[in-house]
Amino acid sequence: MRPGPSLPLLLAVALSSCVRLGGSPPADRDATPPDLRTGEDIPGLPDAPMDAGADEAVDAAVDAGIDPLAPFGAAQLVSISSSVTEDDPTLTSDMLEIYFNRAGDIWRAERSSLGSAWSEPAVEASLSSTSNETNPEITGDGLTIYFASDRAHPLASGGHDIYRATRPTRGATWSAAEPVTALNTAADDHPGISTDDRIMIIASTRPGILGEHDFFETSRASAGAPWGPVVWVKNVSSVALEVSPWIDGTGTVLYYSSNRGGLPEVKIWAATRGDPTQPFSAPQLVGSLDVGEKEEDPWLSQDLRTIYFSRRSAGRTDMDLFTAQR
Repeated sequence: MRPGPSLPLLLAVALSSCVRLGGSPPADRDATPPDLRTGEDIPGLPDAPMDAGADEAVDAAVDAGIDPLAPFGAAQLVSISSSVTEDDPTLTSDMLEIYFNRAGDIWRAERSSLGSAWSEPAVEASLSSTSNETNPEITGDGLTIYFASDRAHPLASGGHDIYRATRPTRGATWSAAEPVTALNTAADDHPGISTDDRIMIIASTRPGILGEHDFFETSRASAGAPWGPVVWVKNVSSVALEVSPWIDGTGTVLYYSSNRGGLPEVKIWAATRGDPTQPFSAPQLVGSLDVGEKEEDPWLSQDLRTIYFSRRSAGRTDMDLFTAQR
């Protein structure tokens, strides 16, 4: 597997606004714990070529001096937020189409350019049901979307399963969503997909986890290929709650939400690694976003300059969508 950009060099740049918490020291990827479902040893992720577009985007970000752990500027409320909770934002790579969760359904809005206003959001009926849908994750090209749902389905495994839908072109109707049976368990499973549809971080409550949710990782050679082994994610998984993973196309930058360190509510954390065969670094709190009572559901642009996330501001009972730049 071709290594990603030299992110270990960037780890020396510790943010004054971030708090580094202890984690397990780096260890061999092969020294994974036993498969928590079968008790058998599981190998590391299979070798696969990096997606050139995503790789080049992060290379360009590094060349431009963008540290994946650098602070963000002040966050701004996204105009599609309302008086009820919106969370789980996910965007296409051009950032002209956004999907998010509202009242247990998946909603969508679009805009004609980055400087234009978002359209009035509408529920995406082809993806929603009378059951609960959450954690939508769209690929960069906008043609594949994953989400978690507890809907009834002949192939459902139980709890919240990971579902997948596709469409032939942007603007076309989504296909009927089908469960990703190779990745689902009888527990709750929630997806975090890379922009190239090749790496997935799963937030799961499957048996044997350390906390309320832990992270598991799988990858494949290309979009549409079979998924490889599901591997427990070291250092990031903890006795606390880990949810809402976002992974970049090189598999080296991870943003997510956790209440680790005894926090009363989840906040946004980040971790990096030199290449996808290595463990992640000890996570860092993204202190520049830690101004509300709760922050979660991070999504980043390919150049790592823009973040969308959900926040419950002081005095509010509902979550709203926010965006920030660096």
